[in-house]
Amino acid sequence: TSYIVSQVWWSGTLGENYLITKREAAGRGADITQFFISPDRAALRNDETIIKELAKPTKGDNPKNIKICALNSHTLTLPDLRDLLLVHCSHDPTNSVAFELDLKDRSLPGGFVVYHGKHITKLQGYFEKLISLKPFFYDPNMFPKFDDYVEEIFK
Repeated sequence: TSYIVSQVWWSGTLGENYLITKREAAGRGADITQFFISPDRAALRNDETIIKELAKPTKGDNPKNIKICALNSHTLTLPDLRDLLLVHCSHDPTNSVAFELDLKDRSLPGGFVVYHGKHITKLQGYFEKLISLKPFFYDPNMFPKFDDYVEEIFK
């Protein structure tokens, strides 16, 4: 999930390296879904560049495209407003791990928390809940004008 003010995160060295690593993993066949949790139209419009970058076809031995969707933060409860990375190991769930940025009100993170073991099951439930909200996945062919996607999310 991406709840942090993203242009600050993604434009820095850590964000750029994270983007490269994410695209390389998708090129190796990793199944990646990126949720952008936005409080308003302006915030989602600010994410346009990174969303379009993530939406580009991946390259590699077993490429899978990264699935991207946005959610109106007002449809979520407070515990669901979080910036979280879940790395799920499907062949050995005990090796799954998650990282949560320590942030408040979409501000910059002050560090991160690592989860493993029993906590992973709860976090998988969190992502299943987000998917159950039936978010609109971004498809540049379906939404040639990014503003049309923004309006779909906030209607």
